[in-house]
Amino acid sequence: MRWPVNWIGITAKMRTEFDTQKERCRKAASMQEIWSEETIFDKKISKFGYRVEGKIKEALQVLRTAKFIKHEKNYIAHPIRVAEYCLDFSETSSEDLIVLSLLHNILEVADYSPQELLLKFGRNVYEGCVLLTVDRDLQKKDPSYHRTYYQKLLIAPVHVQLVKIMDKLDNLLVLFIQPSEEICRLYLDEIEEYLLPLVAVGASSLMPVFKKLVEENRTWPHQSLEDFLKKNAAT
Repeated sequence: MRWPVNWIGITAKMRTEFDTQKERCRKAASMQEIWSEETIFDKKISKFGYRVEGKIKEALQVLRTAKFIKHEKNYIAHPIRVAEYCLDFSETSSEDLIVLSLLHNILEVADYSPQELLLKFGRNVYEGCVLLTVDRDLQKKDPSYHRTYYQKLLIAPVHVQLVKIMDKLDNLLVLFIQPSEEICRLYLDEIEEYLLPLVAVGASSLMPVFKKLVEENRTWPHQSLEDFLKKNAAT
């Protein structure tokens, strides 16, 4: 199976994107950066013939107004970036792909009901979100949880797989501001053992990018966002 993704020049693009992410991290403490992300997103979707209206507008409104239970409000910059990546690399973008990338983990990080998700955004988005949502409590109790979770993704629709890969890509690009070395190690182990086989299904050109990011994150010094901002305040 071939992915509906254009991987030409992706390595160079990702290195440029990493530098951009570092710059964004300097501004991450400011709510203004969130709206900057939305402006970038608005311009990007217009190139694909989409506008911030309909389900896309509703998805952004959910992100703006949701009661987040695991993250600060500026977390919404992450799903917006995931949506940008999906638009950048997908040759067959759709409204459902954009909405799914925006809401891919809304059931995990916010007080938002599955019933409301199904009612507002339809079965495709709902089923994609259910497949992508990680049960953190079960993950801690069940040693086989990751294996089962990724096995389901290996046979999931292509657009769901794409959102998962771009989600992990964005996380890897900012993993250097996770101060816990142990959390980073476990996360990178998950990437190598479970995500890379998903990438290999039909996105082998992306494999060097992930391997390079894993390698670099195993050697880079990790620090909190606050420490990163202090050290880079004058640069």
